[in-house]
Amino acid sequence: MGAKMLTDLFDPELDKEERKVMSRVQQTSATKEMAASLMQLTFQSDVADLARSVTTPTFPNATFHPLEGNAHVPWAGDVDTAVEAILEFCGKAGSGARAACTTPAHALTRSGEVWTLTFGGETIHLKHARGLSDLAVLLAHPDQEIPAEMLWAGAEATPRAPG
Repeated sequence: MGAKMLTDLFDPELDKEERKVMSRVQQTSATKEMAASLMQLTFQSDVADLARSVTTPTFPNATFHPLEGNAHVPWAGDVDTAVEAILEFCGKAGSGARAACTTPAHALTRSGEVWTLTFGGETIHLKHARGLSDLAVLLAHPDQEIPAEMLWAGAEATPRAPG
């Protein structure tokens, strides 16, 4: 029941098969007790007072870009607007911007539990997280359609041809 509720909350426009996959992933991602604790924490948290005290963006020169729709997962909804805003912020907007993020000067690689991200002449190291694996799969296959269910399942993606 909780997985179905969260699926509806994250992206109410998923089709039947996508709902099934997302619910299954949620059910296998945490114990019932942990899921209940996280849901309780989420719905009982009130950050209204803290939000009013935020006076500067997280990153210098950051801007707010509202997105259309009601999807709350990064691969659904108004994805193109989000990607363009991110690329613009990184100084990569315009024709061929997505491809520019996969050139050798820009890399995302994993060694054990550590990811190395190189972008814009900077290199940082990050602790492994599921989202970094998904990002690596997407960056490794520019301009190719990767079904969300492949990412949800955690598989190494073999992209299908667009169309």
